[in-house]
Amino acid sequence: MDEKKKLWLLLGIALCVLLLPVTTRFLFTNASLETFPFGSQPALHIMLAKTLAPSTSFSPAVLFEGRTVHVNAFHYFIFFISQGNDTLLRWELIVLPLISGVLSVFLFQRLLAAFSFSSSTQFMTLLALILSPTFISTFTIASPDSLAIVVLLAGA
Repeated sequence: MDEKKKLWLLLGIALCVLLLPVTTRFLFTNASLETFPFGSQPALHIMLAKTLAPSTSFSPAVLFEGRTVHVNAFHYFIFFISQGNDTLLRWELIVLPLISGVLSVFLFQRLLAAFSFSSSTQFMTLLALILSPTFISTFTIASPDSLAIVVLLAGA
C-alpha cells in the first residue's frame, strides 16, 4: 500500500474513532441539539462564548463550580465563527474537536515524514495515537486543548 493510501486510511480511522462516542451518545441517550454536547466543559465554553456578545451583561470572569474561569482565545474563536448564534455555537462545539483531531493526525504524519520515519513506523505510531484514550477524549470533548494541539502541530 502506498503512502497516500495509508494516510487516507488513517484519517478515515481517526474520523470513525472520533465519531463513535459522539454518535453513541446522541443515539442512545435521547439527546437533541438543545442537550448536546454533553458535559460541564462544553457548557462552560458555550456560556463563556455567549458572554462575548455585546448584548449580554455577564462579566467575562464567570464563576463556575467554585472557580473563576476567564475568557481566552478559544472562546473568541468560537464566538467569531458563531457570531452569537446558539445553534451554530452548539454545532461548532461538536464538529470543531472532530476536525481538529483529523487535522492533527494529518499534521503529525507530515511531521513524522519530515523527520524521515519509515512508512510502517508512521502508520503504527499514528494508529497507536488514534486508538489512545487521551486522543479520543481530547478530540471528542470541546476544549481549548484540541485547538491548541492543531496550532502547535501546524507551527512545527
